[in-house]
Amino acid sequence: MAKINNQEVYPEDYNVSLEDYLIGTDSSNKKVLQTKTYPVKSLIELAKKELSLNIPKRTSDLVNDGENGVDKFVTKGDVDGKAYQFSNMDEVKITHGLSKYVSVTVIIGTEKALADVKYEDDLNTIIVSFKKPQTGIVLIK
Repeated sequence: MAKINNQEVYPEDYNVSLEDYLIGTDSSNKKVLQTKTYPVKSLIELAKKELSLNIPKRTSDLVNDGENGVDKFVTKGDVDGKAYQFSNMDEVKITHGLSKYVSVTVIIGTEKALADVKYEDDLNTIIVSFKKPQTGIVLIK
């Protein structure tokens, strides 16, 4: 049997689906370890159960508050300030904790957009409103 990193025998596949399988070691019997195949779908279910994850089925179900950094689908704006991603919302309430009036930039798709911005009395919360539901990013500084 060829080594698993032999890409001539086992070429890389970046189009992973729920019906695909991965190879791994079954450790349920520590004395006799067995190599088995695991469906990708079962690994996702295990991660949801064991890690208490709520993995959405569509990217439109995702909302990011910018606290997780750029590896969680925020933009370079997260480095310069805070970025808050929203999806299919006509109002976005953001508690930023900066205790000041902030500069707000709204991006819909790849374009800057106009939106109604209201500040709460404590200056730590803003409400960004749109005439109809939008998907995009609010950058604040």
